[in-house]
Amino acid sequence: MKKKRNSFHAWLEEEMRDPEFRKAWDEDELPSKLAAEISCLRAKNNMTQAELARKIKTCQEVVSRLESAARPSVTLRTLQRIAAAFNKRLEIKFV
Repeated sequence: MKKKRNSFHAWLEEEMRDPEFRKAWDEDELPSKLAAEISCLRAKNNMTQAELARKIKTCQEVVSRLESAARPSVTLRTLQRIAAAFNKRLEIKFV
């Protein structure tokens, strides 16, 4: 059985044909995915934002900004600290 596309997906498919829209979408997608990944890792590990902040040597407000995607200019060092806090390896690649 074929899945029915919802109106958002139909709208997005149409909008992605516009090169300017696609560029803006692509620029916003990575910070949003990164914010969601950090939030999910923290939740899976039953850790508060304050606890994560202590582990990565920053304050809770910084973790909050990272999880809200409000600060897309996170440093590589911060990402390395987050990975270490969860006993994970940081992997960055161009696709």
